[in-house]
Amino acid sequence: MNPATVYPTLHVKDSDLKGVSSRSITGEADEEETSAKNELSTFAAEVSILGLKQSANPRYSYARRAVWLCFVLAGFGGLVYHLKDRIDYYRSNPATVNIEIIPNDTLVFPTLTLCTNSPFKASSLKANNETEVGSLFDQVLNVSAVNWTRYDFTHTNWTDFHMRNGFQVKDVFMSLNLHNPEDRPDGNTGILIPPGGFTNIALKLKHLVNLPPPHGKCGERPLAYYKKYSKTNCQTECLHNLTLTRCHCRLTFYPYVPGFRDCSPKDRKLCVDPLTFLNRSQLHRQCGCKVACETFKYETSSTYTKLSESTFENVQEWNMLQERLEDFIGVLIFYPDMSYEEVVQQEAYSTLALLADIGGALGLVLGSTLMTLAEILDFFFGLCVWKALGVRI
Repeated sequence: MNPATVYPTLHVKDSDLKGVSSRSITGEADEEETSAKNELSTFAAEVSILGLKQSANPRYSYARRAVWLCFVLAGFGGLVYHLKDRIDYYRSNPATVNIEIIPNDTLVFPTLTLCTNSPFKASSLKANNETEVGSLFDQVLNVSAVNWTRYDFTHTNWTDFHMRNGFQVKDVFMSLNLHNPEDRPDGNTGILIPPGGFTNIALKLKHLVNLPPPHGKCGERPLAYYKKYSKTNCQTECLHNLTLTRCHCRLTFYPYVPGFRDCSPKDRKLCVDPLTFLNRSQLHRQCGCKVACETFKYETSSTYTKLSESTFENVQEWNMLQERLEDFIGVLIFYPDMSYEEVVQQEAYSTLALLADIGGALGLVLGSTLMTLAEILDFFFGLCVWKALGVRI
């Protein structure tokens, strides 16, 4: 019978196992930490940021690396300040104006509108036995002192009233308004045309092109009574609609609207005048009419030459005129040169310009480009995936 084989018994304490396990885990952690440091060192040496590889170079002394790190941080601080300034400027939506003189063989001629400063002629009111009614249109009339019950305006055609009692050209100084053919004339502006001579008016045409928000403030909307949008037409239509809705009548110089009567003197004094004149600036704000995105504007300069009797006789003979000198009005309207001024509002700082500024600052301060940002994002994304999933990409 073979003797039994005796194997030695190995006794291992729990404390010895714990020590081994602890040293194993610590070793793995140290290995991961060392590996992460190596990854960072490699990235610092390869990324396209000048000075960063010097600050992470293990062959340099700590003092030398600290100096390079200060250079990198100082450059990064200046870069952040510059980028904030550029981004704030970009967010302000700046705009510039480009002005150019453009010659052209043909130019658009303005529409001419003649206006009088006084609405009625006293002799016409007297001849038509309408002096008292005409006085009701006086702007300094004391409204509270008028007994409106004395007047019956039900069957009065106020358009005809203005026509038969208004001034003729020879009766009064005229005001000439030159405006865009598609715009309503502005009665508050014009050139005074006195009789007895020639008024020479030189024209200058401007083509204005504005930007909508956020870089500009222009805006357009459809209008009910005008084919083309302009700020003047928009404000006129707004005041016209307010007159119709609040006073239930139409001013004779506003567009005709079926179903609404012409405004009588009572309507004008008690409703229209307080609405349209006393609060005009407030009404314009309420109307919300913005400047048109594209429009034509006429600038004028005028001179007046009074004719002598002898000169007028020559003009009278040449033109076969029979008027007296004091009734004669001569107007010469012309373009001094066949060109117009184009004023175009443009975006001052585009997205492409912002990116170019960022790239220029990166290259100047850190020797980097926008692709450096892609390098940094790629590195940290890969590092995060490695730490979380243990997979290198």
